[in-house]
Amino acid sequence: PIQYHQVVSILMKEGTIETISSPRVSEALSDILTPNQFLTVSVAASTSSATSFSIISGKEPPIQFCLDYMTQLIQYTQELTAFVERGMQQFSPNISALVGGATCA
Repeated sequence: PIQYHQVVSILMKEGTIETISSPRVSEALSDILTPNQFLTVSVAASTSSATSFSIISGKEPPIQFCLDYMTQLIQYTQELTAFVERGMQQFSPNISALVGGATCA
């Protein structure tokens, strides 16, 4: 889910699907995806009939709403993980030191 969020965010910054062939987008995607995944995304983008994520009728596209929601979920997950790790370091410091706070929980 986090990779999906990152890929769609990169494509949304460009505004259109066809710009996946631009060097900046290709470099950003190759930092996130494996070569096989990058190839799959490139082929899907090139064969897609959609060409734009533009705003329709003054409303933001539904995918932007989903991206914002996913950003919040990722942030909440990170905060919750940090909270649990801190708690585990307090309640069982030995096990936490051996295997890490997240695993210990």
